[in-house]
Amino acid sequence: MKTTPTFPFADTPNKVVCEKPNCCHSRESGNPCGLFPQTNLLRAAILSGGMVSHAPTGSGMLLAMLLLLLCSTIAIAQPKVITFRAESGVHLRWQGVRQPGFAGYHIDRRTPGGQWNRLTTTPLQRATTQQEIERVAGFKTDLYLTLFDAAKPPRDLTAADYDRVLTRQNNGLLEAICVVNPEFGKLLGEVYFDNTLPAGTEAEYRITALVGDAEREVGISSIVGMEVGTIPPPAGEILGEAGRRTATLRWERDPALLQRGEVITWNIYRAENVLGPFEQINTTALLPLSVSSDESPQNQDQQTFSDEYLASGTTYFYHLRAVNVFGMESAPSMAVEITPGSAELPPPPQSLAVEEFGGTARLMWAPPSRGEVTELRIYRIDMTAQEKEFRQVSPALSATRFRAGEWVDISVEEGSQYRYFARTVGANGLESPTSDTVAYRAADATPPAPPTGVVAVADTGSITIRWEPNRERDLLGYQIERSSDDARISRLLLNDSIITATSILDRLPRQSETSYGYVVTAIDRSYNRSKPSAMIFARMPDVAPPTAPTIAGLEVNDGKATVRWMPNSERDVARYRVYRSNDERRKPQRVGETSGSEFTEPLAGDGRYFYSLSAVDSSGNEGAQSQPVAITYRHQQRPAPPRSVKVERGKEHLQIRWEAPTAAVAGYVITRIELKSGEKRTIAQPNNTERQFKDWHVDGSAEYEYIVQSRDSEWRLSEGVAVRVGKER
Repeated sequence: MKTTPTFPFADTPNKVVCEKPNCCHSRESGNPCGLFPQTNLLRAAILSGGMVSHAPTGSGMLLAMLLLLLCSTIAIAQPKVITFRAESGVHLRWQGVRQPGFAGYHIDRRTPGGQWNRLTTTPLQRATTQQEIERVAGFKTDLYLTLFDAAKPPRDLTAADYDRVLTRQNNGLLEAICVVNPEFGKLLGEVYFDNTLPAGTEAEYRITALVGDAEREVGISSIVGMEVGTIPPPAGEILGEAGRRTATLRWERDPALLQRGEVITWNIYRAENVLGPFEQINTTALLPLSVSSDESPQNQDQQTFSDEYLASGTTYFYHLRAVNVFGMESAPSMAVEITPGSAELPPPPQSLAVEEFGGTARLMWAPPSRGEVTELRIYRIDMTAQEKEFRQVSPALSATRFRAGEWVDISVEEGSQYRYFARTVGANGLESPTSDTVAYRAADATPPAPPTGVVAVADTGSITIRWEPNRERDLLGYQIERSSDDARISRLLLNDSIITATSILDRLPRQSETSYGYVVTAIDRSYNRSKPSAMIFARMPDVAPPTAPTIAGLEVNDGKATVRWMPNSERDVARYRVYRSNDERRKPQRVGETSGSEFTEPLAGDGRYFYSLSAVDSSGNEGAQSQPVAITYRHQQRPAPPRSVKVERGKEHLQIRWEAPTAAVAGYVITRIELKSGEKRTIAQPNNTERQFKDWHVDGSAEYEYIVQSRDSEWRLSEGVAVRVGKER
């Protein structure tokens, strides 16, 4: 047999095997290793704390464990000082001297490289009175007194008691018990708290002991840094095992944390409700020891605790907290649930069936003829949901309702598909195997809502229709219809099969000018159809350019060129672009753009000009240019205008008079404008000898404007001279 202790102040790991002949096998040998004569001490330390557990049980194994501990030794390494910096100060703990004549400890402190300063004015002493021991140890007082043979009857301790016990050889068990019970360190005077170290300051500590008339050094700590220490977490995972009236906990321990004193033991907490309250159940600290033999191997890095005398069938919740060498607890571990009792599984329900019952699902079963059943749990999966997982569908049914043989699920939704199975729960809290699985589909006569948010986006050669997804859980998909007739009565189905996507692409001829209407219909798993969505419209982008315009005329007047053309027949022509070139072989340049059918621009000088046109539709498509039309322009001086133009009203006419210009002219042109209607008409072309003209086609109630111009022999006109005449009075 072997035992593996792992503690601060000891070499780690240090497996110790008793090599003394017949030591662990001879019942007549008494106490051959000389460790401890007090069997009651061992029983108190081991049994009350649940310190060690192992696979075999019974008095034979217990005796083997006790003998093993008696034969074990813990090798003590060079004494050292363990420190822990908290918010309020620095905690110190050390393994003290074990020599007669002990008179106390002194604590010195210095900054790194500085001088030692004594913190204690009087030496730290070991506790002697029962009152002081009870104040520090609490319910562990009896164990502490037992260590020093002062428990029966309880009495004060003396220096002789400490010397007698602490100076024994092979005191490994006592040292281990003191390490895992931080209160005992305080009682031995081997714990100190320094609350005077300023924040942000590093320091190291020296422990000295007064032995006889001399002061000797016990140990020097490592440098205490400026950062506050953290208590390590408890074990990651707790494994729980239920017995008939017991609960066994197992968890992994970290030898490195044990060696450094960051974890030295664990406290076990128990509750009958997952929310608590949790109470500590180990009355003494757990020793981190593992016992194994060839017949019963034990994981050397696993800690075990057994909770006995529990109520069968009652569920208990456990968590543990790690404790460091100063007695500080970690946060709780994850809780583990254990129900002691028989490990036999109850029988499942028989002949599970389901039927429709007034819009609900009624489940029926036959209770098993054997076994004690306390409740029934029914599990359901919704095959139409995204997360397909069996879940308990309702609170567990009591034994009375279970024996009734039926249960109604009123939470089913129209059109959804479900599967059910059931399990019984025995008095030991264990679930039975799964029953048969049955399927059920809820009837559905309610159609989905019409799809909303339908939009159509046209592109070259296609139209994309999109819509918002419906929220019905039993939705199967969508169908899309297109209408192209003017009355929007006939519709063509775009998708032969139902689609689950929320968009569809409708490919169409690129040159199509038809306006298309679209509707979307939702369909559920029961093939109920929604009303169609509101119809939306789209048409293909116009990619066909207009035809080339036909130029109707091109003339030059007063140094300006005017182009006229016939309007295009296309209804979507928005404007015309005018191009000009001085050379028929060169690419013309655009000189203007208009929505009308005429364009005028001044000419830069004499020469030959070529004009062409193109039409542009409302989609921005520009057609081909027309055939160019040419005109030649030669600049000549215009004749001088007439002088002293007058209009006089006669009895039934208006008489226009003027004087000839100083330069000779070939004749005159008279234009009349009726001001109200805007009608403009050339009314006379007198020769160069005439100086007046009578207009007999006038209305006395109208207003007129007359423009008189001179002309030369080539019919070039002068600037016009305008004269207005009012109504007849």
